[in-house]
Amino acid sequence: MSKPALGFIGLGNMGGPMSARLVKAGHEVFVYDRDEAALTRAVAAGCKRLNSIKAVADQVDTVILSLPT
Repeated sequence: MSKPALGFIGLGNMGGPMSARLVKAGHEVFVYDRDEAALTRAVAAGCKRLNSIKAVADQVDTVILSLPT
C-alpha cells in the first residue's frame, strides 16, 4: 500500500522539519509558504513546491497547517 500524498502549508520552525520528515518517511509532500527561503529548503529536502494554497489543496486529500498563532 502506498503512502498518501500530503499537503503542507507553513514551513517555519516546525513545518519545515515536519515536512522533510514526511518525505523521508516515504510520503509525497506538496508545500506552500510565503517565504521563498523556506520553500527553497523544503524543495531541497524533497518536497514539491506549489504556487498557492489552493494549488496544494487541489493536489491532495489531506493538508497540514503549521502557522503562527
